[in-house]
Amino acid sequence: MALNKIDISMLEDAGASGQVLTSDGTNWTSADAAAPLPAVGPDGNVLTSDGTNWASEESAGGGDSVFPFYKTDGTSDNITITSGQFPFYKADGTLDNIAAPGGGEGLSIGIPLSSVAGDTLYHDGSVYARLPKGTAAQVLSMNSGATAPEWAAPAPGATNDIFMYEYQLANNTDGPTYAGSGGFQTILLNTEHKDTASTGSLASNRMTLPAGTYTFNSMVNMGRSDGAYGRGLILRLWNVTANASVGRGTAFCGGANALGNELSMHGQFTIASSAEFELQGYNAYIGTIYGYKASTGNGYENYASILFRRYA
Repeated sequence: MALNKIDISMLEDAGASGQVLTSDGTNWTSADAAAPLPAVGPDGNVLTSDGTNWASEESAGGGDSVFPFYKTDGTSDNITITSGQFPFYKADGTLDNIAAPGGGEGLSIGIPLSSVAGDTLYHDGSVYARLPKGTAAQVLSMNSGATAPEWAAPAPGATNDIFMYEYQLANNTDGPTYAGSGGFQTILLNTEHKDTASTGSLASNRMTLPAGTYTFNSMVNMGRSDGAYGRGLILRLWNVTANASVGRGTAFCGGANALGNELSMHGQFTIASSAEFELQGYNAYIGTIYGYKASTGNGYENYASILFRRYA
């Protein structure tokens, strides 16, 4: 049996009044106290020694307790735990106590359970609440009342989004024909050449673009079929959704027998929501106009092209 444990057989008969138990390394014996014992204390008190005298004090279990610990900087310190309190270090490095839940007038902290990776805890002003994780590409933002965080889709940024649409035909193929009518006609487009944001579309020669502020540039290959003056050819960008023009090129006037004319146009516009657009051309003269093949032997023929850059 370890010597720091007492077996009843190791205790000798009661000694004289005022004697205490001492150990000789093998057995417990009664002997006179090295220092006088204090008067009997209140119920629950224990004897403590300061190295010279005995004193009667409250049990540590009924009052404050002191616990040593090592701090993150490697130094040691002591925490005094007041009954019913939990000690903690604040962000400024000072020590404070929080009342145990349900006891005293201190703060009660309740932390919701969560077994889902990615969840977030935030304080709602009274208790800690759980915010479930968001979905891919969502961003953490503040709700409309500025009272709690929430997950939301990212706002459209001022990215350099590029949208480009063309009318492509196989190499050595004549371009489309447009009958002279004295009015604007739809320019044919059949290929979405580029869409860096994957938010535009092309169908039946009409381009659909998302909300934003854009600049645009367009070039169309057109010419008179009869070889006469290439006059009265104009491009415009038409907002089909708003039934309005958002850009118009300059009128082209070529010399006699100007069979090939490259019309150009550029501009800027803003749309608050998704809108549908058409590239249109104007032929002031009666007679067919069309694009001429390049006959390069490789690649493809491109008879119309319009490029949009969304910057806001």
